[in-house]
Amino acid sequence: MSGFEIFGLIGTIVAIIDTTIAAYDAIRDLDGLPEAFEEVNNRLPLVQEIFKEAREKTKNATSSSETAAMKKVLKSSEGKLQKLQKIFLKIAGTQESGADNFVVSVYQTLVNKFGKKSRVESLMQDILKDLATLTAYAVFEDATKKRAEELGNAAQMLESVPPSLEESDLDDNTGVRSQVAGRDINNVSDNATMTKNGDHASNYRAKIQYNGIRPPQQSHKSAESSSDVINHNVHYGEDGNVAAELRDLHTIELHATYSKLLNTKVPNTNEWLFHRKEFVEWEKGQFGTGKTFIALSVTRRIEDVERQSGMAPACIHVFLSDGSKRPTTKNLFASLLFQLLMKDEKRIADERLSEFYKRVKGSSEEVIAKEYLDMIICEVRRYSRVFLIVDALDELQGSSQYNPWDEFQKALNQFPKRVSLLITSRQKLGFMLSRRRERHIEIIAQAEDIGLYVEHRITTTPKMERLVQEAEITDSKFRQYIAATITQKAQGLFVCAEMHMNRLAEEDTIGHFKKALNELPDMTPTFEKALQRIEKKPLNQHKLAKQALCWMLFAVRPLTSREVCHAFAVASGTTRLDMELVPKESVLLEACAGIFVTDRERELLSPIHPTANEYLRAIQEEIPGQSSIAKKCLIYISYEEFETKDCSDDIIKLRMIKYPLLKYAASHWAEHYKKGGEPNCLKELAVNFLRNSGKVTSAFKIKNGPGQMTPSAISGLHAVVYFDLFKLASSVQHDINSRCSNDQTALHWAAVYGRTQFIDFLINAGAEKDIADRDGNTPLHLAVFNKHTAVVGNLMEKGAKPDIRNKQNWTPLRWALKYGLWKEVHLLVKHKSEVNTEDKEGWTAFRYAISNQYPPLKILRLMVQNGEDVNSKSQDGWTPLVHAASHGDVGLVKFLLASNAQVDQCNGEGISALGSAATYGHRAVAKILLDGKADVNVVSADGQTPLMRAVLNGDRKLTWLLLDHGADLMVTDSKGKTALHYAVQTGNKRIVWLLLEMMQSFDTKDEDGRTALHFAVESANHSLTWLLLEYMPQVDYRDNDGMTALQIASRTGDERIAEQLLSKGARPNLQDQEGKTALHHATISGRPGIVELLVRAHADINLQDSRGLTAQHYISRSS
Repeated sequence: MSGFEIFGLIGTIVAIIDTTIAAYDAIRDLDGLPEAFEEVNNRLPLVQEIFKEAREKTKNATSSSETAAMKKVLKSSEGKLQKLQKIFLKIAGTQESGADNFVVSVYQTLVNKFGKKSRVESLMQDILKDLATLTAYAVFEDATKKRAEELGNAAQMLESVPPSLEESDLDDNTGVRSQVAGRDINNVSDNATMTKNGDHASNYRAKIQYNGIRPPQQSHKSAESSSDVINHNVHYGEDGNVAAELRDLHTIELHATYSKLLNTKVPNTNEWLFHRKEFVEWEKGQFGTGKTFIALSVTRRIEDVERQSGMAPACIHVFLSDGSKRPTTKNLFASLLFQLLMKDEKRIADERLSEFYKRVKGSSEEVIAKEYLDMIICEVRRYSRVFLIVDALDELQGSSQYNPWDEFQKALNQFPKRVSLLITSRQKLGFMLSRRRERHIEIIAQAEDIGLYVEHRITTTPKMERLVQEAEITDSKFRQYIAATITQKAQGLFVCAEMHMNRLAEEDTIGHFKKALNELPDMTPTFEKALQRIEKKPLNQHKLAKQALCWMLFAVRPLTSREVCHAFAVASGTTRLDMELVPKESVLLEACAGIFVTDRERELLSPIHPTANEYLRAIQEEIPGQSSIAKKCLIYISYEEFETKDCSDDIIKLRMIKYPLLKYAASHWAEHYKKGGEPNCLKELAVNFLRNSGKVTSAFKIKNGPGQMTPSAISGLHAVVYFDLFKLASSVQHDINSRCSNDQTALHWAAVYGRTQFIDFLINAGAEKDIADRDGNTPLHLAVFNKHTAVVGNLMEKGAKPDIRNKQNWTPLRWALKYGLWKEVHLLVKHKSEVNTEDKEGWTAFRYAISNQYPPLKILRLMVQNGEDVNSKSQDGWTPLVHAASHGDVGLVKFLLASNAQVDQCNGEGISALGSAATYGHRAVAKILLDGKADVNVVSADGQTPLMRAVLNGDRKLTWLLLDHGADLMVTDSKGKTALHYAVQTGNKRIVWLLLEMMQSFDTKDEDGRTALHFAVESANHSLTWLLLEYMPQVDYRDNDGMTALQIASRTGDERIAEQLLSKGARPNLQDQEGKTALHHATISGRPGIVELLVRAHADINLQDSRGLTAQHYISRSS
């Protein structure tokens, strides 16, 4: 057996994959199509690419034991791919029926017919195992090893994809269930596994050994409560470091908050929600909104449903319960990841988590967040259904400088459809989720829930229970009357119901209780009366209340009562906070005359009723405004204590505990300063703060929080750039090129944050345009990285150099080209940067541009106008035209030819553009090149012509195109083969016929002396042998070993071909170089049928070989 049969077999496999991919395109949008189908289809191009590359190497393979072994594995893969093809085609052919659930029915029938291992995901897993086996053979080694990471990812994801058919579906052919791919909440499986991660697969999966493909691990844990799942003892590996690090990274106390809130929930409340249409649809896979206790109820319901079905909870939740501790995106993702991992003890000990932690440790916030998101998505796909519940999402809305809200919204859009989202908020959010249908429910306290709450308060408060029982002696419906009255007065708010019940709880006699109940106020006139009471209060309480009103009305986010108390104690002209001036929280609430209450769970100061803020805005001229808050913040962050250079994480944590307003003041002083109109009365205060680098650095470290990579030595100039306070820039005393600890200047920060106004100011003031930071990045680098087009243009106009390389060897232009930032590229190219210069890998800017998928021709045209050489060849032999031809980019090929590209220039492998187009079957490109006078017979380094490459690719139309333009059929490559040799080798009968019709001579031999007929006979291709015999003038061509086609057929035992050859005059008594005739070979190989044919054809049984042995001798030996 030779490599020719392997070549043909791989060609068949490649064709099957093409058909399968086309069939999937026809069914991809069908309802009910299991998720595994998409995952399998996503892996087919990778498999096809490997087979194509391996096929090229089989051309030169000779007969060996390896080819026989490979054939067995390839036949196995072919069979599995054929089953996959039949499944896709059958479903595509049946979709017109329109029957309900037809996809499942057709698919189940086929799988039961083919066998249990014929589920699409099982077929693809087995194909990957075949590729793992083929890695041991030379022709597949390179193709598989260089894609080991992709194959490893594919293997793991296929292990993790939810089964396309459940085991029970296979056991009972008549009972097809409708819950395919985990579409029913009652069929959530704790061992349903992970599926694809798109093009952003997390690198941690790359550590999987490709040859270690294994079946999914089955896990059936006993049901546990959610708190048990988190708090039970877990094995964390040998040293426990990974779990400990993950615990450190997730800073939101999710489960503590969840358990605390759950303990305060009145039993049986919120049941109404579960009957609402919107919730029912969400529970089955849709989306809705709610509030904290609604979120608690939903979370508990889902966990109970899943626990009752004997499966581990697949519900993860985030209760953003403390508005003073808004998490970063990294914190949020770490918390979600922690929950998912803690659902399975074995996951914590997984060495891939160690790799993940090593990779993210020390990385930037943006990189870490992305790594977390990738890993969360992978973990999510271990489950057939995941419910993500986020309470109080509006708390994520941050400042203009950092807004985790936006990042989290983008992240949610990347989650697979199996993740059902429930988001609660105090306000309606401008929130768009792609590929998801949104449901909105406005949550107000339901009468039945308030009734349950009232009853709960009465029965759990002994004094009230005694009074109510006393009243019920004469009025049996008094308890119901209390509930009805509280419900009416609460106006749909639990907080109001709580306030009224608190009021009733103060009474000691039934008479006073009834009087208080009947005098409970409505909310509408409450605010005016409260403000009147505030006006009548003592001066200090009056001032405190006005301060609270100010912060309530103008603060960027809700504040805790402690924060407001500290704000009140801030006094002008002080350098430290006098703790004796900080009022108690109870005093604050008393001063506010009932307008505000403290949220019991969140410790936030909030209005008693939503209309409070509306009322306050209507009278805001009576309340201190934005400038007042800005002043308080500036004084607070300017205290002498914060001037110390010691800004370690421990110091930061202590300051945040001791000074609760510090984080808010550090984060938002500039916003209030700008909203207040940047008044002159505050300018001196702001400038004095900004001139003190120690205080500025402390403020930034507080703003970002401990554990973040906040630089030190931040100047006031950095700060005014960050907060966009241009009017203060000239007032801040500074070294214009002052660097913080990461070596970035204010100009770097202006580039990062897109402050175009500052660019002019700083450069005109003497800032160095090309100064590099610790990573070697200039301001221009950072402007490009952050896609600030206007800043890029501004810096270029000011003379910034675009060809400076950072420590990763990137110039601004190359980075922009690499990632397709075409607006930035245009600005950089316009200034004629980096013409024909190569980096250390040998890439020019022009190569980066062309290598990007579909680069804008106007960019390339501008680069050529600036002097880029379209014929430049890089160190590795890459050329623009060959690259464009290999990718089939018609527009790019036309552009390069119009720009005087050399049409026959070859790359490092000696392949021309035409040869490359022929290799990859790009007929349109080949036609353009031929019209451009490309040499149709140009020979590559291995001696192959474009015609040979088209033949090898099996492209009959392209073969005809080349022949029509004068392709020479008789040219031989370095192995002596002609196009006809390759056509026979691939087994393409139509191309062989086409070549035979055009050829004048058929007896050309390769370096081994073999004609095309030798190849056809050895591959046992009957139709090709017959076709060649119709054209060849004689059949007894000998190869270098003296072997004729008849001798080969006699050795392989192919009686049909032997008969064909004999009928065409093949001489049975010709001897090879060892003196053996066809009869010798037949007897040695044990082919009695051939022996009989040869004897009938007058083969001489007495002829001796070079050892003096006749055929009879060999027969005697074998017997």
